[in-house]
Amino acid sequence: MRKLVLIGVVLSLFTMVQTKAQGLDLKGTWKTTQKEVSLTEITFGPKDSLLMVMDREVFGSKEFKYNGNPATLTYKLDFSVKPAHLDLIIQETESKKQTIAKGLIMIVKPDLVKIALNFSDGKRPTDFTVSNSSFFKKSSISI
Repeated sequence: MRKLVLIGVVLSLFTMVQTKAQGLDLKGTWKTTQKEVSLTEITFGPKDSLLMVMDREVFGSKEFKYNGNPATLTYKLDFSVKPAHLDLIIQETESKKQTIAKGLIMIVKPDLVKIALNFSDGKRPTDFTVSNSSFFKKSSISI
């Protein structure tokens, strides 16, 4: 019985360490390290909420306007694929219509990520290029 408990504890700890290593602990504000890019800040919040600053305009929070309609902005991560997938999901509150910006995310260091996003045609980028990606450095931790 003790062996089973010990195995359970070890597996739980391994899963926790693996989750952190895969970068699932992204909560907080990340600011771009590059100049002359449109997406300058991303805040990964609780319950998959997202706030981003793009072209000096704030998108997200609990509710904002998208195409003149109340909407929410959330994100979805998938670290089971390489490179990992990051989707930004805008959902209009009343119609439930979704617009998804598909992307890639790579954990460079615990406080540095590289993100490639496609806001135009709904297709996921296949790799990180100079024109589709930016580096983001963690600037604060979300509560």
